Amino acid sequence: MPNFLLKSAKISFLLGVALLIVRNNAYQWPVKRASDILFLFALIAAGSFAVSKKDFSFLKALTTKKVLAGLAVIFLGLAIATASGFLRDNTVIDIRGILEIARFIEAAMILLLVGFFQHYDGNFYKKAAVAQLSTLAYLGVFIMPSL
Repeated sequence: MPNFLLKSAKISFLLGVALLIVRNNAYQWPVKRASDILFLFALIAAGSFAVSKKDFSFLKALTTKKVLAGLAVIFLGLAIATASGFLRDNTVIDIRGILEIARFIEAAMILLLVGFFQHYDGNFYKKAAVAQLSTLAYLGVFIMPSL
């Protein structure tokens, strides 16, 4: 069962990466957010795999000084930007602000999942790069911009 969870998590994640191109607001909600749904499935399956195997060794990479320093810089920058928005522009957290926070959490989850899959499959980054090739569909715009 654990190997099935890991395999289904990988497939779900790679499909999510491939479907990142589908963000057109003309599509129905499940279609334009298919990658988000697939990333959630991947997170659930990967989390279930880690819990069932009781193997959290993939988190060791997060404890290195370089990774912690990078995360500290990112979060410090976000905190300064948020504080300046509150103090200077009198912004408040409304539904759009909550959505932005959720998008940031999703990006962090995606990075964590990439590290997780790379830990168990040394060539995972190559598979993710191939899945990202779906964006080559945009090359048609350069050839026939009137379509």
